[in-house]
This record gives sequence, structure tokens and C-alpha cells, in this order.
Amino acid sequence: MPLSDFFAAITRLFRPAPPLNVGGDIVPVGPAPAVQSTADVAPANTPVEGAAAQPATTVAQPVSAPAAARPMTPAEFIAAIAPAAQACARRTHVPASVTVAQAALESSWGVHAPGMNLFGIKADASWHGPFTVQLTHEVEDYKTIAIHAEFRAYSDWQGSIEDHGTFLATNPRYRPAFACTSGPAFATAIAACGYATDPLYAAKLKSVIAAHNLSALDA
Repeated sequence: MPLSDFFAAITRLFRPAPPLNVGGDIVPVGPAPAVQSTADVAPANTPVEGAAAQPATTVAQPVSAPAAARPMTPAEFIAAIAPAAQACARRTHVPASVTVAQAALESSWGVHAPGMNLFGIKADASWHGPFTVQLTHEVEDYKTIAIHAEFRAYSDWQGSIEDHGTFLATNPRYRPAFACTSGPAFATAIAACGYATDPLYAAKLKSVIAAHNLSALDA
């Protein structure tokens, strides 16, 4: 090999590599860009120093009550809510026997009370509090149909009982029931006023009252 060719080969070995051609764009060869640590990246909602504070937006959200450790027996359920039902009766004049019977019937003795709603009261246009969306069944023309509906939600059963009493006492539809002098008569009256779509609703309430001697709560 001529000496000149030997020196040319040595020169080519130490020549810098040409830039890479990626997709037609010239990318300079050099050190890779530094990667920013996630610890240096502020979360999207982190306030920026000196920026005006933005008011928080409150959006009504469905809620649900935590599941009980185990289902209560009817006796345990009655003992748990009877004092609240009696206190509510002194304020609203809704018989405690009816309050407990309705709570037992509507919630299956406290087993099914999403949002601590013992009575299945729906979240109509007058309700501005929290709610739950539940699959429920109603009777139309003696046929049971399934629908999704919004129901009121509470922080505890006490709130549900108080709202139930107020609901009945302030609704003109149920005014005739307050002329009744016993729990079973009150149950018949609110059913006649259209409290539930079930045609056997009054009979079911009176059966619960009789089976568990709930009339004693009205003494």
C-alpha cells in the first residue's frame, strides 16, 4: 500500500461521525438531553406562587353508605332506631310505629339503605343535598317494573328519620293521615294518599306493626 493511502486510512478512523438522518431531519449528534425528575414536576393542581387562587368547584356527587358488618336482626334494628322514631313523633306527630315499620319494610331491616336512606325517599326537585342513583322497582298497573332513580342521602339514620317525618308533616298530600289516632290507621291513610305504588303497602305496614308490637312505641 502506498504510504499516502496508509495515512488517509488512519485519518478516516479518527474522523467524527456524520449526523444522523431521522425521517429526513438532521439531528445533531451530542449528549442526550437531561431528563427532568418527577420530583421537579409540579402536579397539575399545584398553585403557582404569585398566581391568583382559583375557587374550588363543588359538584354534586352520588354517595353510598358503608356496608354494615353484619345484618341486624329485627329486634336489633327496632332497638337501634326506636328512640329516634319516638323523638321524631313528638316533633312531627308521625307515629313511631309507622316510622319503624316503614323503615323496616323499605330497607329490609336496614340491609338495603344506600345513602343511609331508610325510606327510599327520592331526590326530587326540592332536594338540594347529596343523593344516590339506585335501581329500584315500582308497580304500574299491577306490573312490577325496574327503573333507575335518584334517592336522598344522609350522614346517618337519624337524619333519614327526621327528614322522613318532616316530609310527611309538611306535604299537604298526607294531611288527612294526621287526623288518625293509631299507627295502623295512619299507615292506611298515607297509603290511600298515594305514598307508595304497591297496592298492598298499607297491609304490609300493618303486618309489621302487629308482628313486632310496634304500637307500644306510640304509648
